[in-house]
Amino acid sequence: MYMAPENKIEERNTDYLFIWQSGIFRKIAVDEIMYLEASGNYCYVASKDGTNTLLSITLLKASNAFPSERFIRISRSHIVNIRYVDAICGNVIYMGERKFTVSSPHRKKLFSHFCFLGSNSRKLLPE
Repeated sequence: MYMAPENKIEERNTDYLFIWQSGIFRKIAVDEIMYLEASGNYCYVASKDGTNTLLSITLLKASNAFPSERFIRISRSHIVNIRYVDAICGNVIYMGERKFTVSSPHRKKLFSHFCFLGSNSRKLLPE
């Protein structure tokens, strides 16, 4: 008996994506992206190599292309790759020379991705 093949959609690869630059889609490894920054109805994608690409897409729409376990929204204007967070002081995170303020609604979710040890860590650890 013949059975028709199921129409399956293959799982999307989250290791890389294609970003529109200078009239073509350029492949970029997701791990190379440090953060996304909103600019009105546009979004900057900042790469580890220092390049910033402006996309004509909102931050909310762009965020759907990135794995949520690595890219965390920290404010209305920023989504960061938690692998590049170098330091945390209060409600500020540091990624290299760049610092970002974490807004109150996003603080708990961001901090749940890290382990804190030492002085003041009990304030950040889950009960």
